[in-house]
Amino acid sequence: MIKYLVTGPTGFIGSRLLGLLDTIECDVRLLARSKVNDYETVECNLGLDRISKHTLESVDTIFHLAGVAHDMRDPSKVEDLYRLINVEATVELARLAVESGVKRFIFISSVKAGGKAISGECINESDQNKPEDIYGRSKRDAELKLLKIGKESGMHVSIIRPSLVYGPNVKGNVQLMLSGIKKG
Repeated sequence: MIKYLVTGPTGFIGSRLLGLLDTIECDVRLLARSKVNDYETVECNLGLDRISKHTLESVDTIFHLAGVAHDMRDPSKVEDLYRLINVEATVELARLAVESGVKRFIFISSVKAGGKAISGECINESDQNKPEDIYGRSKRDAELKLLKIGKESGMHVSIIRPSLVYGPNVKGNVQLMLSGIKKG
């Protein structure tokens, strides 16, 4: 039976991924800051704690969704946090995955990693502009490092760059927009 590891399982996308995984026959292990009921959970605060090698035991595929986003503080005050969580912890997890024989690493990045869109043009993977903010830069840096790790190790790395993600209990810019609309 396929075993998945999901990081960021309590986040907006992660919680929906768990709902989907519950509908198929598979084993799921979570890597989270605290215990998630009804799931095997390895407690780890990425960036602060070392990831235990046991975490990836028998894992076939990793869905790496954990990361820092929507921090509205002055970028100069949170740059180290974005690098620590979005880049360094991601690279640590990928290297441990290679050592543990994980076959697939699926990284949920962001459309912001590709930089600003070219006005009036449809862009693709070969159209890469400079990311505009620390969030986009940290996601792009993580992508490049993951691709290198995948190429050197043979582990299959997939990068997904969702654009605007919304739905019930949305956070971030969409929540700000909805709050503004409600206030008139």
